[in-house]
Amino acid sequence: LGLECVVVSSDTTGKIEFLEKYEFDLVKTEGSLLYFETHKALNDPGTHQYGLRVYAKNPDLPHRMDFAYMRWIG
Repeated sequence: LGLECVVVSSDTTGKIEFLEKYEFDLVKTEGSLLYFETHKALNDPGTHQYGLRVYAKNPDLPHRMDFAYMRWIG
């Protein structure tokens, strides 16, 4: 599995703009538990919305959308 954070911002009209996404690193596995971490600093000015996305990650899947399962955490 992979874990990434998606960052968006909205203007005064409510229009949502994609800002960036960054992937977390898998640091430890204990049975069915996976532990992720990132060293990304969240120091961009303004009000942003963050969403965490869990997705299937495998070298045999060239694109993450090739597999129909994804989960948003938020």
